[in-house]
Amino acid sequence: MSLIDTNGLLYQTVYVNNIYYMITTNTDETDELANGAVGKLVHVESNDEGLFKIIWLEFSDLPQIGGKLRRKKTISADLYKITE
Repeated sequence: MSLIDTNGLLYQTVYVNNIYYMITTNTDETDELANGAVGKLVHVESNDEGLFKIIWLEFSDLPQIGGKLRRKKTISADLYKITE
């Protein structure tokens, strides 16, 4: 696959803890996980193959963002000591 095929996007993305990232798609607008929301990366969960499964962002300015999804994922949050 060439850069033309990917519209100039890189083949790999590097994520760094404690860096802020912007959501660029409307994941769940009712949970305020929408285009433009900015959160700090606090944890990445991978599957057995080492591929990203869940990326945890902290929205310290607006803690209600992602509240519904966090309630569904409380076991993972507790396991990795992720706070709301």
